[in-house]
Amino acid sequence: MFLKLPPQHGSNETTSYRSMALLILPLILAAVAISGAEDASSINSRHQWIAPKATDLRSPCPGLNTLANHGYLPRNGRNISIPMMLEAAIEGFNVGADAILQAAKFGLLIR
Repeated sequence: MFLKLPPQHGSNETTSYRSMALLILPLILAAVAISGAEDASSINSRHQWIAPKATDLRSPCPGLNTLANHGYLPRNGRNISIPMMLEAAIEGFNVGADAILQAAKFGLLIR
């Protein structure tokens, strides 16, 4: 792959833009991969899966159980509030509060 100079008057601008994209795209992907790897290692150390104990409470909701098993919610399943669930879902599942609010209310009612 050769670097093309910016287009001259009357040349094909599309070719030049494609060449620039081919140069820049790998750099962007490398930066994202490097930053993602650092984030993943710190998250994995804080939120490793630990099986629930016999004394722990669990919900019929697999999402809430996942958040508790990974430590986003109290691992014992007790004293969980809707704001705690919203914060845990935003951090653990990377979803917005509006998407999880109804599920959080339902999860507290049926456990």
